[in-house]
Amino acid sequence: MKKISIILIIILLLNSCNNKNVDSTSKKEIDSTNNISTSNQVVDSKKDSSSQKDIEESQKTLQIDLQIEENLSDNELWEKYRDSRAKANIAHDNHLTELAVKHLLEASEYAQRLNRNDIAAWQLNNAGFYCIQKFRRLTSYDRRMTEIENMVFSEVKTIFINETKKIFNEHIYLLKDATIYLEKAYELDSSYDDASRTKSIYNNIKFVDWVRNFTNHKN
Repeated sequence: MKKISIILIIILLLNSCNNKNVDSTSKKEIDSTNNISTSNQVVDSKKDSSSQKDIEESQKTLQIDLQIEENLSDNELWEKYRDSRAKANIAHDNHLTELAVKHLLEASEYAQRLNRNDIAAWQLNNAGFYCIQKFRRLTSYDRRMTEIENMVFSEVKTIFINETKKIFNEHIYLLKDATIYLEKAYELDSSYDDASRTKSIYNNIKFVDWVRNFTNHKN
């Protein structure tokens, strides 16, 4: 009888220990679930904030305020055209894209008033190209695309591509402005037979379209 009593006591003690372990394990699982839930909420919040920032960035535009004089003679229009072109070159050399574009748009307007839409088309094409150049510079476009091309397919490459798309979208407003100028240039150029200018305009439009497709930015 004494042996049986001892065995029963041991069994009771073992059962008690097992119950404590089960309670402890269940608590850990509940805590882990709560942490996952909290983590998801934080990530979603950051994602929403980031998306809103992307939208705000994509709605930017160059602030161009044209000041075109009226009632000018042809000689005065040519003089204004040349002056605007010279100012555009100086601004571009100093990486002042907004100012360079402003003067190119002025030059284009003066050329149109002289009924020289062929010259005007070049100015608009250059304005679009300057926007593209600034986009490439701000986004490190060439370096990033070279890295993507040379990377083997992996999770790291996928992350880098997504990061690149985000950076491109932050500066997509430059390509939106470029599109406006290039489409106008294409319209003016259509009345002429200048393969060199047409090809230049087409290549610039093609670049903008490629970036928009790459970033899934359709608007």
